Amino acid sequence: MAELLHQAGSLALRMQVTPAVRVVEVVGALEELSGLAQAELHDNPSLWWRLVHPEDRLAYAQALAAEEARTLVVRWQRRRGPMVWTEHVVKPWRDEYGHAVGFSAVIRDVSMRVDAQRELQLLQH
Repeated sequence: MAELLHQAGSLALRMQVTPAVRVVEVVGALEELSGLAQAELHDNPSLWWRLVHPEDRLAYAQALAAEEARTLVVRWQRRRGPMVWTEHVVKPWRDEYGHAVGFSAVIRDVSMRVDAQRELQLLQH
């Protein structure tokens, strides 16, 4: 599965947010999408939040607080290189009592799609 995600330029992540923030698992193209090595993210999980563009953080937080899986498109500020548009399918991870303790996410680069949609809008106006 990891190789398939990597070849598709996607990644899957599971992150715990309570009682402490930690990366449980990450597979796929993390470094290509974010500029972060897996060891960096494991050592400093708060780097995840810093990837999300400040203007997109509220929408991301709302997706994390949702009862069910949500799909959203957010900008990532990569460590190196240009910003990238990413689609995230985010699903809350709950304990046996129903309390949110983390999330799972599948992320892929959708920059070409967003750019094409913008160009189409410009042509239509």
